[in-house]
Amino acid sequence: MLRCTQCDTLNWVGDSQCLACGAQADLVASVMKRHTQNTADFLNEQMEASRALKATERAAAEVRSAQLIAKEHARLEALRQQLLARKAEEKKLLLVLVIGMSVLLLIALLITFL
Repeated sequence: MLRCTQCDTLNWVGDSQCLACGAQADLVASVMKRHTQNTADFLNEQMEASRALKATERAAAEVRSAQLIAKEHARLEALRQQLLARKAEEKKLLLVLVIGMSVLLLIALLITFL
């Protein structure tokens, strides 16, 4: 990554202009600026950039995890609703069977005693 000589924003090496200020990317000026900087300052900048990138990636990972968890909760809720619907259908079927058997039993008793 190259740092803009105008606004000090980090830009990708292949960018033709700064993403923040729009200044023309100048590879030579960026390299010269790096060589005028002492090593400790350069390393501090790199560590800070690394921390910022890690924080950004961590936040993005947390967002993705939250989205996946929400999808999983929705999937489990849909399964729960399907199970409840299936149980309700089974209860209806059992009720129809019990009523049917009761009617058959009543008919058999009526035939037997009449």
